[in-house]
Amino acid sequence: MKLSSLISRNVVLLGFSAGDKESAIRVLVDELTEQESLPDPRGALSALLEREKNMTTGTEEVAFPHARLDSLSDLYLLFAISPDGVDWGAIDRKKV
Repeated sequence: MKLSSLISRNVVLLGFSAGDKESAIRVLVDELTEQESLPDPRGALSALLEREKNMTTGTEEVAFPHARLDSLSDLYLLFAISPDGVDWGAIDRKKV
């Protein structure tokens, strides 16, 4: 399977901006819901925030927020590029 087959132009956000990790995750879930009809946005948001609470997914100026939900049978991807970075609470303390 090619990664390119999983990505549509609708889920590539250039010039993304968010003040912190939680607000970034909220915006990303909203975008997936709007662009890709994410069927369980509340569950996704809760799972992503819980995952980040347990251990950050940010390091090396990149974050890979992810979660597994029993309510979702498909894979949902979204790419966001933030020129100013987002204060993610990354392991290396750098913005992502």
